[in-house]
Amino acid sequence: MPVTQFLHNDHLLQHTNELSGQLLGRNQKTALAELRKKQPELQSYFLDCIEHNDSPEALKVAGSLSEYWWMTGQQKVGLHMFETVMPFVEHGDVPDQAKVRTGMGGIQYALGNFGQASECYYAAAHLLKNTGCQPHLLAYILDRAGMAARQQMKLDDAARLHHEALGLLRNFEETKPGSVTSEKALCFNNLGVVEMFRGHLKQSLHFHEQASEGRESAGDVRGQASSLNNIAQCYRFEGDLAKTLPPMLQALKLRESLDDTWGVAGSHANLTAVYAGLGDYAKARMSLYQAVSGFRAVQDTKLGFCECLESGAELAQAEGRLDEAVTLFASATKRRKACQSDRSPVLEGLVQTHLRHLKEQVGESRFNVALSKADEGDVALQRWEQNTFELD
Repeated sequence: MPVTQFLHNDHLLQHTNELSGQLLGRNQKTALAELRKKQPELQSYFLDCIEHNDSPEALKVAGSLSEYWWMTGQQKVGLHMFETVMPFVEHGDVPDQAKVRTGMGGIQYALGNFGQASECYYAAAHLLKNTGCQPHLLAYILDRAGMAARQQMKLDDAARLHHEALGLLRNFEETKPGSVTSEKALCFNNLGVVEMFRGHLKQSLHFHEQASEGRESAGDVRGQASSLNNIAQCYRFEGDLAKTLPPMLQALKLRESLDDTWGVAGSHANLTAVYAGLGDYAKARMSLYQAVSGFRAVQDTKLGFCECLESGAELAQAEGRLDEAVTLFASATKRRKACQSDRSPVLEGLVQTHLRHLKEQVGESRFNVALSKADEGDVALQRWEQNTFELD
């Protein structure tokens, strides 16, 4: 390889790592835009490394993009890259191996494969623990492992992993004050989600407010949107829909500003249920359509579609389509079973309350007929995505 090309590639990779390091901070939007511009060149360089059997360099390219794929919803592209390089993962140094395994974990998480995500995260964490290197990276991996555990309803494991990550970050911060504000906020956010899942809404709200403060201080727009959405969810589960709407809409606006397709879809799935509860059915239907379209665009047809089915059921119930509501709730249950991602206790409680009311309204016989029609929901969601219903 000519020296000039080598220097160019080295500079490209160094700049990519610098940009990736800014994805949780004040330059987030600019870094995302720059990485989008560099994406074709980086993918070309990656393929060139594979073609010339330069697996250590291919690992560096893949690892440098792991957070980028996660944040931009490009699961299909990221999955192909990580599957290509994974057979050579042991050829790289320990940090590069850990980053690649973590990147694959992120893709699997985004695709709803939470068990596989956990395996990737634990393998990466094991590497770093055994070598004692990069505690900052280890903290990030442990926090991600906690997220995967949470989605499998291993809530005690999740909380332990988030606290372990937070402890590492606090130790790291003693040497570099203020250097891990965004990362600590991420841990607070995830601890808040665990407490939300448990139904401890006041404790959850406390964690989310801490996370929101840290993320705002760090300029982490995507993180701030997540915290606002989770604060809104606490209000929703408390039954205060009017209080839920403003932070949820603010979260949506921030996600749209970053072209965060996955985040926008999640916001719309939540807004469907909120609008339905407030009686604004036209907005609820439009949000459901946008949620299904967004999740399909990023290939989150597992957990994302479960959330759409549940929100769609709440909309159907609010509009008086009671048999359809029963079928949709039951279809969501089937899909969750297939995805091996049970509802959180607080969400399960809400769904069971809806089902009790539906059974009282339609009677046991009609209720059981509606239950028997449940499938995994693809037909109903495709109908919404294709906009074959009346939007008003």
